[in-house]
Amino acid sequence: MRIRLMTLAASLLAQTALADTTLFYNVQGWTATASAADTGTMVEEARFSALLVHEGRVVSAGTFDHLRTLAARLGEPVTRIDGEGAFLMPGLIDAHGHFTSLGYDALRLNITGLQSLKETVAAIAAYAKTGDGWITGGRWNQEHWPEGRFPTAADLSGVTDRPVWLRRVDGHAAWANAAAMAAAGVSADTLDPQGGQIIRDEEGNPTGVFVDAAMDLIDAQVPRPSQAQLEAAIGAAQDIMLSKGLTQVHDAGAGVRTIETFQRLADQGALKVRLYVMVAGEETLRALGAPQDDPADRVDVQAVKLYSDGALGSRGAALFEDYSDDEGNRGLLFTSAEDLARIVDDATAKGWQVGIHAIGPRANAVVLDAYAQAFARYPGSRELRHRIEHAQVMRPDDLQRTIDLGVVASMQPTHATSDMWMAEKRLGSERLAGGYAWATLLKKGAVLALGSDFPVEPPDPVFGLHAAVTRQSRQDDPPGGWRPSEKLSLAQALRGFTLDAAWSARQEGQLGSLEPTKWADFVLFEQNPFEVAPEALWKLQVKETWIAGERVYKKAP
Repeated sequence: MRIRLMTLAASLLAQTALADTTLFYNVQGWTATASAADTGTMVEEARFSALLVHEGRVVSAGTFDHLRTLAARLGEPVTRIDGEGAFLMPGLIDAHGHFTSLGYDALRLNITGLQSLKETVAAIAAYAKTGDGWITGGRWNQEHWPEGRFPTAADLSGVTDRPVWLRRVDGHAAWANAAAMAAAGVSADTLDPQGGQIIRDEEGNPTGVFVDAAMDLIDAQVPRPSQAQLEAAIGAAQDIMLSKGLTQVHDAGAGVRTIETFQRLADQGALKVRLYVMVAGEETLRALGAPQDDPADRVDVQAVKLYSDGALGSRGAALFEDYSDDEGNRGLLFTSAEDLARIVDDATAKGWQVGIHAIGPRANAVVLDAYAQAFARYPGSRELRHRIEHAQVMRPDDLQRTIDLGVVASMQPTHATSDMWMAEKRLGSERLAGGYAWATLLKKGAVLALGSDFPVEPPDPVFGLHAAVTRQSRQDDPPGGWRPSEKLSLAQALRGFTLDAAWSARQEGQLGSLEPTKWADFVLFEQNPFEVAPEALWKLQVKETWIAGERVYKKAP
């Protein structure tokens, strides 16, 4: 591997008149050097103690003495930076997050992690006194409450006259008070829309919780964020990402106005983080027409995000059999199989990569059917690297079909450790044989693009590394890990958050590893993850984050 690195470095030196060069030394360096598409479960990697960067790109990784000699050939001053023994690795890529939602969550009411309905209502009441207009935000999770039930509009009776509209943690259900339902004109006569459900009491009256497509009834009445609010959310999300060592996110669903704002901020130099944008659905796909490539790789608009079903927590994930804890309920297909296949066909024909949210076994099967039809119709279209976003619970045969079709499994390790007890209740043990099956998919030949689904889960990639390696909560439960045969090695998990994430976006030639000519995106950790106990991986601390050879974050003393 060193011979290859040196040869490419010499080639780069010959191609350009060098300036703006930095030599990082005294580091514990690590990078994957081949994706799972080439190596499967084995991880090819390189270790180094110094990194040479020119004009935002990697010249070479190696030893200090070698790179000092190489730098001397440049014929101009070279900035040297002592890494003080920090662990240096490629910038972490979150292969599935919701960028602006992360920012909005930082600016709105956030009730993540509250442990009872009473505590949650108290937080809403306190927030209601701070302003006027709609109260939005949320991230509640009834599975964490002793009440163990969905909240209702009645729970908010007398709390505030302001309309309240708060999303569940997974974003696939939301809670309205009476004022919000009145603003939307929702009553017992309101029909459930296709792909959605209004939760009702025994008399058929809406209780206040709306699932999946039914959320549109209330969403239509919520004031649209202003341009200033959008830009504030982008700034907040960027600051959070950089502090976590994240240099790129695959943004799972952005509209035209948001994309145009990303591009303008990037042109102004205000957007430092990299965004691989999945456009939000068929309407945005039509508006944009063709994929957009950014030579600087700041805002690449190359994929479309679609939905097949909802989420397990709100019982909206589409199943073949009833939920174990809700007889007669098999979840919801967000989009009919026929419509999904039609949209996939159209996007494939126009050269768009497709990423489809699929949680339940039926939804995953429908997605694979749509992909199989498109691949058969358009020879060579597998090179678009279509993805299943979440690929959460599959039938065993569909795990193999994912491999046979060459579909990327875009998965989020912390979902398993957050969902484990709830998933057992919803599905039972037998159906979970194909659930959260990272190691099985990798062994069969899949490429795992790892992420968090933030802000559904925290944006910290070290939480994902910890979950992938231990299959435990951050409280070390359960002993030995949940379904431990699906654990990943640390190197496999790191590759999933770096080179394989880049591969899943067809960007492995530019991002994901610290090899010559690639962008110099990297993170320095205070600790070496290979020297940390697996159960302590989530405690890793980011020291600095660099993108294109520019330091964009430094931890405060």
